[in-house]
Amino acid sequence: MANHGVGTQRRKRIRAELVARDGDVCYWCGVGFDEEEELQQVSIDHVVRYRDGGPNEIDNLVLAHKGCNQSREYHLMQPLRDILPPELLA
Repeated sequence: MANHGVGTQRRKRIRAELVARDGDVCYWCGVGFDEEEELQQVSIDHVVRYRDGGPNEIDNLVLAHKGCNQSREYHLMQPLRDILPPELLA
């Protein structure tokens, strides 16, 4: 998530809320984060992009690998975890 005026303490609070709501996994691919990824590979992503009018509210925010976030480019995507059969996600 680009800064969009969000301070470090608020980002930590938002991340904690997202983990409580969704678990500590990437919204787009469903793969969990390891501790080393905490700061370098995990981003807070807007489902509907901020620049496209998506709100900077918790209901529009998810945790994502930076690579998953960047690979979305400018398209709305359906999370892989909603498409793939459960046995492939285990």
